[in-house]
Amino acid sequence: MGMAPELRDALVAAFVKRTAPGAGQTSLHSVGHVYKAVVRLDRYLTTLTWPPTRLAHLTAAHIDGFHESRKHIDSIRVDLSQLRQLLTVADGVSDAVSARLAGPLPKQIRGEGRHSYSRTELKRIAEASRADLRVAAARIRGNRDLLRCFRSGEDIARGNETVARRL
Repeated sequence: MGMAPELRDALVAAFVKRTAPGAGQTSLHSVGHVYKAVVRLDRYLTTLTWPPTRLAHLTAAHIDGFHESRKHIDSIRVDLSQLRQLLTVADGVSDAVSARLAGPLPKQIRGEGRHSYSRTELKRIAEASRADLRVAAARIRGNRDLLRCFRSGEDIARGNETVARRL
């Protein structure tokens, strides 16, 4: 982590409280969400000219800036949710940050969704796949015939060093 030692220690203490037995995090997967949110916050804070050095120095503007830097990524809602839950158990969080995190999470960005291939595209893909398979099958049959002839003692290489090495 690139953050100041006092801030790091406060977040580590909160992380320990948040992931302790009975704290609601029951799997490595859910603990990973908390960890990733803290790491992403750390990466954001290290890009600032004057990053906070203590948990008390963390402001609502830092949280808003973190959101702005990642608002185009779907996981921002999870990150903010995890930070909200983490900072509620942290000692020394300012009221402004608590109020900012208590507000509603940003709306989730909905993409265009997934589109299926058209019948024409599927037909073209299937034809190309079949052609590739036919070529591969012919190559395999040819190599099997070549190997069978070689094993029966025929001189297949006929002075060709590459074929001899392959066989």
